[in-house]
Amino acid sequence: MAVGSDIVTPELVGKHQFDELLDPSFDATHYAHELVRSRDTMELKADKISSIMTDLSATSSSLDARMRATVLGTHEQILEQVLGVASVDVTLEQVEDQVREIKQYMHALRTKIRVPYEQALEYTRQARNLQLATRHVRATSKFMQLVRRLAVQIPESGGRPDYALAALTLVDIERLVDTSDLCGIDVVDRALATEVTPRRQQTANEANEMLVGGMRRQHQSDVGSGLQILFNLGIISNAVDTRIQASIAALHTIITGRIDPRALHIGVREHNARATAIDGRDMVGIDTILWTRLEDMIDAVLASGLEVRVLERVLQRKRDVLRVDARVDASYLDVVASKLGDRVLALWWTKVVDTIAREIHASCDESSVVRQILTNNYPRLVQLFLPRLEPLLAARLGGVTSVRDLQSSVA
Repeated sequence: MAVGSDIVTPELVGKHQFDELLDPSFDATHYAHELVRSRDTMELKADKISSIMTDLSATSSSLDARMRATVLGTHEQILEQVLGVASVDVTLEQVEDQVREIKQYMHALRTKIRVPYEQALEYTRQARNLQLATRHVRATSKFMQLVRRLAVQIPESGGRPDYALAALTLVDIERLVDTSDLCGIDVVDRALATEVTPRRQQTANEANEMLVGGMRRQHQSDVGSGLQILFNLGIISNAVDTRIQASIAALHTIITGRIDPRALHIGVREHNARATAIDGRDMVGIDTILWTRLEDMIDAVLASGLEVRVLERVLQRKRDVLRVDARVDASYLDVVASKLGDRVLALWWTKVVDTIAREIHASCDESSVVRQILTNNYPRLVQLFLPRLEPLLAARLGGVTSVRDLQSSVA
């Protein structure tokens, strides 16, 4: 069918004003009434209506022919697309089947991997627990061996204790407990409470008694035995520092307020109140009480200083294989001085001299009488200090020597 001449063109649409007819608000009845009421003659109106109807009919036929031609022309393409869609559906089903198979394979593979991994993980955990249990059993066994050794070294009765070796055993026990985490084991806790702790306290007390008694009696053997025990326990520096501070505190109690002017006047009154001579020969003045108390202070300083001196001598002679300041063979004194910052006697002497100096200055500042006595008798004051304290000050007798003095002499 030849439909090329009947196809509706834009010019035709514009000619018959199809835009008005195609408007969504177009009202056919209203349009007919307007057409009838127009001033044209009936013949013109009939011709106009007939022309519009003819154009609409031709346009409808043209559109129908064009739709048929379009359907006939695209039929093959539509069939191909339908077949393509069917092929795509088949392909998608195949892909879904393959994806399903892959999922099943991955699930099986995951099962094959996960189950052995979980088993290996469980075996590893069991091996770790077994290793930890073995380590604890070994540490507990070693702990009990050390406790039995300690009981032999410090028997409860019927034997002479060896505190030096017991100190080494106590250190081994402490190191083992700290590194092996044995807390919570009944046998360990019970042994610590009933055997280790009391024996450690007994060993430390015995060492301190040896040290204090040896210093008081100037007995170097006892001092050395006490120091050896304290060194084996690993507390020699703290123990020596405690003894030095105790000596300084005791001297501070003796020196403080000893030559205070008010205390001197009280001493004069008490002494003169006890005087019995008729002529008053046994009555004294403030200068006598001052020199007497200064002599007492120096005697106390000398007695305490001799104890500290014997302590330093033994510390210097006792040695152990330690690395202190890059030296293999170091004395106990080197170990203690590295902790305290100076040698024992020098540290003690510095504190005691400061205490004496503060007391003398305070007394002179408060009383011009005391200042005048000490100033006028300065040679006597010097002779009071130097000859009496020569055992502490003379280097040839092992006197006061500080670490700074040693460093300057080496330099």
